[in-house]
Amino acid sequence: MQSKAKTADEYIEMLPDERAEIISVLRTVIKKNLPKGFEEIM
Repeated sequence: MQSKAKTADEYIEMLPDERAEIISVLRTVIKKNLPKGFEEIM
């Protein structure tokens, strides 16, 4: 599935509620564990 979202927040907003909740939790864990210098992009 391809998304036209420009940001991760936009992408999550377009998901059904039950998927958005899970993806948000996963995103938080990933962002907390990214090494310095890495940034989130689409």
